[in-house]
Amino acid sequence: MWFLRQPGRCLTADSPGCACHDPLHARDLLDDALAWLPPAAEAELGIIVSRLDDEFERRTIPDPWIKRVSAWAAEAWWRQRSQEW
Repeated sequence: MWFLRQPGRCLTADSPGCACHDPLHARDLLDDALAWLPPAAEAELGIIVSRLDDEFERRTIPDPWIKRVSAWAAEAWWRQRSQEW
């Protein structure tokens, strides 16, 4: 995911050259893909996604209040992280 290539610990949703990219939407799409892939392909993609998840988790902090604000955010752990601090 392009935004994990940014330096530092502040991750922004602004994509160079395109404002349409949203890191949370991209992670949602990866989750959908994992659910629909055959087992072998799911395992291969799962390894990559796991590494990306580890990096995203390392570079963000939990937002304990977001679950109370948004049912959508409560559905997935990556939506419950603050990307800017």
